[in-house]
Amino acid sequence: MPDEEETVDLPASASDNYDDEGGVDLDFGGVQGREPFPDGTYILRVDGVPKKKPTKSGGEQISVMYRVVSRADGDETFKNKVVFDNWNFLPQSRWWMKSALEALTGEKWDKDNMKLRLSDLSGLRVKATVIIDGSYGPPKNKISTYFNEPVSDAPVGEDFKVPF
Repeated sequence: MPDEEETVDLPASASDNYDDEGGVDLDFGGVQGREPFPDGTYILRVDGVPKKKPTKSGGEQISVMYRVVSRADGDETFKNKVVFDNWNFLPQSRWWMKSALEALTGEKWDKDNMKLRLSDLSGLRVKATVIIDGSYGPPKNKISTYFNEPVSDAPVGEDFKVPF
């Protein structure tokens, strides 16, 4: 717990909330931790534009944030819960990115020099198995399988044009 004298640096977008001394009032009442939701098969939606970021080993990856639309059976109990997936650019890891892209777009990703605009992924839906994984730190949700099948109301097949 910070001492009363300590302050926390916030992003510039929060600067309107600073008082004259550079402090800001924060209210964490009612804030809940990110508890994992149960294992199962879910319909997920890409939330926003995925981000390209560095890996711990110095490579690159795409970090994709999904929001739960519903369980595959239509149950919306966990609607809007979040699960992240990282797609690594290492040759031995590209199979995972390929399976995710094929499931999201309904298209084959099997050529050299294919282009991907990350913004084209925003809003796409996919059916996936989500598990609780505790092998690296606290338990968190993780996608274990992408299903390469159309998801209702998702822009796949003829409605989705691969952007290259």
